[in-house]
Amino acid sequence: MVGALAGAFVGQLVGTQCVKGLQMALVAARQDQADEARLRELEAQLLIATALTEELSALTVQIGAERNSYLAEVVMPQLDVARRALMLEDDDEVLTRFADIVNAFGGKPLFATMAEFDVWMALDEVFVLDGNLK
Repeated sequence: MVGALAGAFVGQLVGTQCVKGLQMALVAARQDQADEARLRELEAQLLIATALTEELSALTVQIGAERNSYLAEVVMPQLDVARRALMLEDDDEVLTRFADIVNAFGGKPLFATMAEFDVWMALDEVFVLDGNLK
């Protein structure tokens, strides 16, 4: 259950960053007068990223509401602080709070700072946000 909770939260964090990036890309493409096909592709990716991020947010709450007292009493309050920081777009606070949760279970967060996240996002690896891919 903890893995599912952490996975849903990481997905929500990454999804939020992707939404922000796609919004900026769409604005830049419009300013550069990109062709209509490119604009439609960016808009479609933005809608997918937004929908998946919202779904992960709901899933995070649902998972945490299960009858596990440690999750309810310890993890969920920490997660609520991280979710509030996410809504306020305080990215470093989100990562700090999430790292606290991951460390509490003996794990190591993938991103400890926004700078580390930015390096990962700048990699040449291509990924497609499509919830229907298996």
